[in-house]
Amino acid sequence: MVCRASKIAPPKCDPLALRPCAPVVWGDKPSAACCAKLREQKPCLCKYRKNAYLSRYINSPDGMKVAAACRLRGLRC
Repeated sequence: MVCRASKIAPPKCDPLALRPCAPVVWGDKPSAACCAKLREQKPCLCKYRKNAYLSRYINSPDGMKVAAACRLRGLRC
């Protein structure tokens, strides 16, 4: 019997995957779907922070609130 380690593919960096977080811009709290997508896309967030268009959302006060509400820690770019 041969055991094979399962390989987990890194997430595809797709900022549109964060669409469930859009209502936060209008003052809503982040949903469970938003937090799940944010955690899934965590390896990509540094890339998004460097993007001129996306950085205004990621680095905004609302972006920081979402990260805190979703308990997303350890993002060091």
